[in-house]
Amino acid sequence: MTIASAGTTVWIANLLPGAPTAGATYDVLITLYANYGGSTVPPGTIDYQENGVTKCTFDTSAMILNEYTCSGLLAATQGTRSLTATFTPSTSDYLGATHTRPLSVLGTPSTAAITSVSPSSPTAGSSYNVTVQVNSLYAALPGGTVTLSDGSGGSQGSCGSWSPGTSNVSHTITCGFTSSMTGGKTLTATFSGNSALAASIAKTALTVAKGATTVTIGTLAGPNSGAPSVLVLNRPFTVPVTVSGGTGSVLITYSAGGSCTATLTEIGRAHV
Repeated sequence: MTIASAGTTVWIANLLPGAPTAGATYDVLITLYANYGGSTVPPGTIDYQENGVTKCTFDTSAMILNEYTCSGLLAATQGTRSLTATFTPSTSDYLGATHTRPLSVLGTPSTAAITSVSPSSPTAGSSYNVTVQVNSLYAALPGGTVTLSDGSGGSQGSCGSWSPGTSNVSHTITCGFTSSMTGGKTLTATFSGNSALAASIAKTALTVAKGATTVTIGTLAGPNSGAPSVLVLNRPFTVPVTVSGGTGSVLITYSAGGSCTATLTEIGRAHV
């Protein structure tokens, strides 16, 4: 008479926490039973893997009431991975068994804060510096990007370097930014997140003032090309005007009577 090997069931029974965050640790509870019933623990070893990489191996003799907990397993990055527990029997009395289940690792929460704007009252068209601090709950803050917006078409300049692999839980980065329009703004800094950190957003109110302008009247041009600055009664003449740091139109008046309005064209220039 031939006695067949008994079947077994290995099970990844519980995860604590059920959805760990990247950079933190978690525990996994593994159970093992013989299929014929009873509480006898089949002899052998159990190998626990995460995406094909062994995280915990133990002899089944260490199980208590058919259970064993692998503790302090590091969830290094966010995303979904496959967990596998494999029982390998040490005798021919039992068959091996495998159980697989998914695990979702959340991004470690991050917080972003706009800590300073310099100058604090920027002017339209002029670059100003925005300092952003990103914080992590755990001691791992790999590289990432920060994007700025003022809600009305401003443009971002260069940002300070952000070295991947830093061990600090806080990182500060300074970015240049230029607001093209005046008035009240909501300045928004968005941290993109990365393999370990979830994204985060910071906002602050900002008032962008009008920039200073300078108006310069150039050399008048009369009708006589040989003497361009000589004006002739009842004949038109040209007034070149340059406005630094501004766009729009210029009103020109003449004390002897008359006026005109010109629209600024290239590089704040107008000719009327």
